[in-house]
Amino acid sequence: MTSLEGLYLPTFENCHLQNLVSLSAYDLPILGYLDIQGIMELLPGIEKIDFEVKDSSIGTDQIQPSKHPRLKEISLRGERLKTISSGSLAGLKSNELSVSLKNTSLNALPPSLLFPVPRSSHLNLDITGSDVTNISPQFLTVIEDRRGSLKLDGLNSNPIHCDCNARALRRWLPSTHMVDVRCKTPEFLHNKKLIEVGMMS
Repeated sequence: MTSLEGLYLPTFENCHLQNLVSLSAYDLPILGYLDIQGIMELLPGIEKIDFEVKDSSIGTDQIQPSKHPRLKEISLRGERLKTISSGSLAGLKSNELSVSLKNTSLNALPPSLLFPVPRSSHLNLDITGSDVTNISPQFLTVIEDRRGSLKLDGLNSNPIHCDCNARALRRWLPSTHMVDVRCKTPEFLHNKKLIEVGMMS
């Protein structure tokens, strides 16, 4: 599969794609474009997806959660991915949800990204290996509002920038399981635990 350059799913007439539950498509370096929207339209019963995004941004039009009522695991990866729209998760309905944004170039999470997710759902959000430099106070508020039903993983593998904008994150960390989050920049704070950083200017 390392030399795959194109894949036309409608030709798989006997594969019963409508019954497909799980699909992974990543680590395909030669594949220049992946039509996520087109693929999702063929998979009404899909429950788990793991895609390498070839575009710089992704939104609800590609994932279409409202058309996939069984969808409960979404994994998006790839260094080309730089932004995710606030409505990307709109339409998710499962009581147990897993959303992974791994090894992307995302440097921030939209404050309203989780607004469309039902408050009754238990959500695991994994941002391992991305480029998030800070978690905004607005996003931290959303996490706090969902403390009993939301778990954030992978923050410690992101390049956290420890300046005055990270104060809210610093105050929030001691109440979590992520007390080992360390500064990536500026250089004089490199590898220092954020919770140990004093007043930041």
